[in-house]
Amino acid sequence: MKMFRNILAGAIMLMMASFAAAQTKYVILSVDTNKVFSVNASSTASIIPVQEWEYTATTNQQWTLLDAGNGSFYIRNAANGKALDINGTTRGVTANVRTFRQGLARQQWLINDRGDGVKEIANITSRMRLEVSGMTLDNGTPIRQWLGLSEGGLVGWLLVPVSNNAPTCSSVTSDGPVSLLDTYYYVYANDVQNTVRLVLKTWNDVTGPQNAVTTPGWYDTFRHCWSGPVNLYNGVEGVYTTEVWGMGTDGTWHLLGQSSVLTITPPSIPRPPRRGGPVEVLP
Repeated sequence: MKMFRNILAGAIMLMMASFAAAQTKYVILSVDTNKVFSVNASSTASIIPVQEWEYTATTNQQWTLLDAGNGSFYIRNAANGKALDINGTTRGVTANVRTFRQGLARQQWLINDRGDGVKEIANITSRMRLEVSGMTLDNGTPIRQWLGLSEGGLVGWLLVPVSNNAPTCSSVTSDGPVSLLDTYYYVYANDVQNTVRLVLKTWNDVTGPQNAVTTPGWYDTFRHCWSGPVNLYNGVEGVYTTEVWGMGTDGTWHLLGQSSVLTITPPSIPRPPRRGGPVEVLP
């Protein structure tokens, strides 16, 4: 009988381990700061603050969604096994979030699709949405509840499934041709998948790829794609080439595609003749 109980206990533990392994993990990425939900991986405290941090491809930045049974979810950290929690569910009260042992009503979260590929995360009790405090870009900035669901404003997150699949996109496009009177133009990466960061590497046919300039890409909530500005090199005319690189959830970079834009010098605009004199041409 004892042997049977041991076998049964072992089978149950194996089933639980298999279930946990089968659950999809997500990286929760701010479209406002390009940083992700993160906790201190080395902390053993019962309560651990949740903050934004640059993505490092570690489990303290990965989260599992567990159905709470009422249209909401528990959001559990993959490293410490604790649930996203908030000490203050009163509507209208700003409060920072943390992780704590799972099982409390205040740990239930609504995940709403805004319709532009971006999610809103709101506490089911306070009906207030999560954001990066002050929308600052600094590592370690707290995640907090702030605006209510009915208060307007854009607060958004991308939920990127953790996967060994390489990042992909359907196409890379850009503005163009571009006048040298413009100081920059935009490059767009469309239908991007499995990506937590995106950068643009741009060079001119005069300067060459060895002098490429790197700029970050951002999720464009109006075009529903990733994009980024490319600055023109001090009025240098020619062809500008941009490579778009995406970081997968495994932390490796992959080339998604490239786009080229021709920059042109606008024609001079003649002034009207003065008193029958010659046409004056602007420099």
